[in-house]
Amino acid sequence: MGNVRRHHKLLLRVAVREVEAWLLADPQPLANFLNVSASRIPTAPDQLPDPKRTLVQLARRSRTRSIRMDIAPAEGSTATQGPNYNGALRPFVENEWNPQQARISSPSLDRAIRAIYALHTVYPAWN
Repeated sequence: MGNVRRHHKLLLRVAVREVEAWLLADPQPLANFLNVSASRIPTAPDQLPDPKRTLVQLARRSRTRSIRMDIAPAEGSTATQGPNYNGALRPFVENEWNPQQARISSPSLDRAIRAIYALHTVYPAWN
Protein backbone atom coordinates (compact mmCIF):
# COMPACT_ATOMS: atom_id res chain seq x y z
CA MET A 1 0.00 0.00 0.00
CA GLY A 2 2.95 2.29 0.13
CA ASN A 3 3.01 5.36 2.31
CA VAL A 4 -0.46 5.53 3.88
CA ARG A 5 -1.19 8.61 5.93
CA ARG A 6 -3.48 8.12 8.90
CA HIS A 7 -5.39 10.68 10.87
CA HIS A 8 -5.04 10.10 14.60
CA LYS A 9 -8.78 10.53 15.26
CA LEU A 10 -10.15 8.53 12.34
CA LEU A 11 -10.87 4.83 12.31
CA LEU A 12 -12.43 3.26 9.22
CA ARG A 13 -13.33 -0.43 9.24
CA VAL A 14 -15.27 -2.27 6.56
CA ALA A 15 -16.79 -5.73 6.79
CA VAL A 16 -14.87 -8.21 4.62
CA ARG A 17 -17.86 -8.78 2.34
CA GLU A 18 -20.97 -7.24 3.83
CA VAL A 19 -22.07 -6.41 7.34
CA GLU A 20 -24.47 -9.37 7.14
CA ALA A 21 -21.43 -11.62 7.62
CA TRP A 22 -21.14 -10.16 11.11
CA LEU A 23 -24.80 -10.93 11.82
CA LEU A 24 -24.41 -14.50 10.56
CA ALA A 25 -21.44 -14.92 12.90
CA ASP A 26 -23.82 -15.13 15.89
CA PRO A 27 -25.73 -18.19 14.65
CA GLN A 28 -28.01 -19.32 17.47
CA PRO A 29 -29.61 -15.92 18.19
CA LEU A 30 -29.97 -15.30 14.45
CA ALA A 31 -31.59 -18.70 13.95
CA ASN A 32 -33.99 -17.96 16.81
CA PHE A 33 -34.79 -14.53 15.39
CA LEU A 34 -35.36 -15.83 11.86
CA ASN A 35 -37.16 -18.90 13.19
CA VAL A 36 -34.98 -21.33 11.22
CA SER A 37 -32.77 -24.23 12.24
CA ALA A 38 -29.36 -23.14 13.53
CA SER A 39 -27.80 -25.88 11.40
CA ARG A 40 -28.66 -23.78 8.33
CA ILE A 41 -26.43 -20.88 9.44
CA PRO A 42 -22.99 -21.06 7.76
CA THR A 43 -20.03 -21.50 10.11
CA ALA A 44 -17.55 -19.25 8.25
CA PRO A 45 -19.55 -16.13 7.34
CA ASP A 46 -16.51 -14.04 6.36
CA GLN A 47 -15.81 -16.54 3.58
CA LEU A 48 -19.26 -16.33 1.98
CA PRO A 49 -19.29 -14.69 -1.46
CA ASP A 50 -22.61 -12.92 -0.71
CA PRO A 51 -23.59 -12.87 3.00
CA LYS A 52 -26.63 -10.68 2.36
CA ARG A 53 -27.99 -13.21 -0.12
CA THR A 54 -27.39 -15.96 2.42
CA LEU A 55 -29.30 -14.05 5.09
CA VAL A 56 -32.17 -13.36 2.67
CA GLN A 57 -32.31 -17.05 1.71
CA LEU A 58 -32.46 -17.99 5.39
CA ALA A 59 -35.31 -15.52 5.92
CA ARG A 60 -37.13 -17.03 2.95
CA ARG A 61 -37.13 -20.36 4.86
CA SER A 62 -38.45 -18.77 8.07
CA ARG A 63 -41.47 -20.28 9.75
CA THR A 64 -42.55 -16.71 10.56
CA ARG A 65 -44.52 -15.02 7.81
CA SER A 66 -43.52 -11.47 8.76
CA ILE A 67 -39.81 -12.39 8.56
CA ARG A 68 -40.32 -13.87 5.10
CA MET A 69 -42.36 -10.88 3.91
CA ASP A 70 -40.09 -8.18 5.40
CA ILE A 71 -36.60 -9.56 4.72
CA ALA A 72 -36.97 -11.61 1.53
CA PRO A 73 -38.13 -10.02 -1.72
CA ALA A 74 -41.29 -11.30 -3.35
CA GLU A 75 -40.89 -14.24 -5.72
CA GLY A 76 -40.11 -12.99 -9.20
CA SER A 77 -38.93 -9.61 -7.93
CA THR A 78 -35.63 -8.16 -9.09
CA ALA A 79 -35.03 -6.72 -5.61
CA THR A 80 -32.20 -8.18 -3.54
CA GLN A 81 -34.02 -7.70 -0.24
CA GLY A 82 -37.50 -7.39 1.14
CA PRO A 83 -39.41 -4.14 1.62
CA ASN A 84 -38.63 -3.84 5.34
CA TYR A 85 -35.20 -5.46 5.38
CA ASN A 86 -33.48 -2.96 7.67
CA GLY A 87 -36.54 -2.40 9.85
CA ALA A 88 -37.00 -6.12 10.39
CA LEU A 89 -33.34 -6.73 11.26
CA ARG A 90 -33.02 -3.72 13.55
CA PRO A 91 -34.56 -5.40 16.65
CA PHE A 92 -32.20 -8.34 16.19
CA VAL A 93 -29.15 -6.08 15.97
CA GLU A 94 -30.20 -3.93 18.91
CA ASN A 95 -31.49 -6.62 21.28
CA GLU A 96 -30.22 -10.07 20.36
CA TRP A 97 -27.02 -9.91 18.33
CA ASN A 98 -23.94 -10.36 20.50
CA PRO A 99 -20.85 -8.88 18.84
CA GLN A 100 -18.58 -10.41 21.49
CA GLN A 101 -19.87 -13.86 20.56
CA ALA A 102 -19.95 -13.08 16.83
CA ARG A 103 -16.30 -12.01 16.76
CA ILE A 104 -15.34 -15.62 17.51
CA SER A 105 -16.67 -16.71 14.11
CA SER A 106 -15.78 -13.54 12.20
CA PRO A 107 -12.12 -12.56 12.05
CA SER A 108 -13.05 -9.28 10.33
CA LEU A 109 -15.42 -8.35 13.18
CA ASP A 110 -12.77 -9.31 15.71
CA ARG A 111 -10.27 -7.00 14.02
CA ALA A 112 -12.82 -4.18 13.97
CA ILE A 113 -13.64 -4.59 17.66
CA ARG A 114 -9.96 -4.69 18.60
CA ALA A 115 -9.36 -1.51 16.60
CA ILE A 116 -12.25 0.23 18.36
CA TYR A 117 -10.92 -0.81 21.77
CA ALA A 118 -7.45 0.44 20.81
CA LEU A 119 -8.89 3.78 19.72
CA HIS A 120 -10.89 4.02 22.95
CA THR A 121 -7.68 3.45 24.91
CA VAL A 122 -6.04 6.36 23.10
CA TYR A 123 -9.13 8.60 23.42
CA PRO A 124 -10.93 7.49 26.62
CA ALA A 125 -13.10 10.62 26.64
CA TRP A 126 -15.04 9.16 23.68
CA ASN A 127 -17.52 7.32 25.88
